[in-house]
Amino acid sequence: MLSRRELLAMTAVGFATFGLEKTASAKRLDKGPSKASYRVKVGQGRQLGVVEYGDPLGFPVFYFHGLPACRLEATILNDHASRSHCRLIAVDRPGIGLSSPQPGRTILSWVDDVRRLANSVIEDNGAFSILGFSSGSPYAIACAHRLRSVGLKRVTIVSGVKSPEFSHVPDGNGGRLLALMRRRPKLARKLLTVFENRCRRWPAKAVNRMTKKMACADQHLLHNPAYRDAFLQAVHQSMRQGPCGILEDALLLTSCWNIPLGEINLPVSIWHGACDQTIPVAASLKLAEHIPESHLTIVANQGHVSLLRTSGHEMLSLLSSGMSGSHVS
Repeated sequence: MLSRRELLAMTAVGFATFGLEKTASAKRLDKGPSKASYRVKVGQGRQLGVVEYGDPLGFPVFYFHGLPACRLEATILNDHASRSHCRLIAVDRPGIGLSSPQPGRTILSWVDDVRRLANSVIEDNGAFSILGFSSGSPYAIACAHRLRSVGLKRVTIVSGVKSPEFSHVPDGNGGRLLALMRRRPKLARKLLTVFENRCRRWPAKAVNRMTKKMACADQHLLHNPAYRDAFLQAVHQSMRQGPCGILEDALLLTSCWNIPLGEINLPVSIWHGACDQTIPVAASLKLAEHIPESHLTIVANQGHVSLLRTSGHEMLSLLSSGMSGSHVS
């Protein structure tokens, strides 16, 4: 069993997500969001926190973040979205960031929120696509199953977490963290709070500890000060309402998703870094076997987060236009 120190160190390792600099040597981040964060009503007195990146007039692509992070994580794709003429719409899940809590929520209930959000922010009920990163992947998969009739055209899964039904697939660092959070939620709640405080008080020390269990490509990016600072902002904002939203996600991710993968009849592009230490590539290999219209891309020398940076332009271009076949690069 992991110690408290190991859990604290792994809190961000499991599902760390960041705003990245344009190149590894850049001293500042790319241009910020195309508009300020805002909230959208989705019924029952609830609102979802949203921020947009890229081209305001481009093809709309919803972005579902990882853990512990929020809508600000999509900073990593800002310049890619602009060059791909994508209107990247990043949204907080319930209880995270600016989004209202939703007691009793499920992965499938997220589909209704996305339907209402699309009706609110996309004119004339137009077409859209979805990118789900890491722990955002099951939410994207649920949408792939249920939203084709309301305008959803394509879905991309990047570094996706392992489905609980894939019992023979290794957990990786991220899976072990989720399991521990499920078994000991009170301890996890305390340590998430401690970690967020340490990120604010001793940012360099907190990030250096976090990188020890990450792929080399992820470490290389995270050691850049601008990249580090953007990551810390995403972590801080994700827990502005406390850690409960993060813990709810962990519980849902480790419970039955109730998504019949074999019934998905929408184009799904699956991407994974060959060197990912957070979620093993076997999770995406198995997912591709179960989704009929899926296309798998395994990228050599890339990790969990670095993959978004190196292949983001191609991902968003595919979501805005056509799909490519499965391949290993």
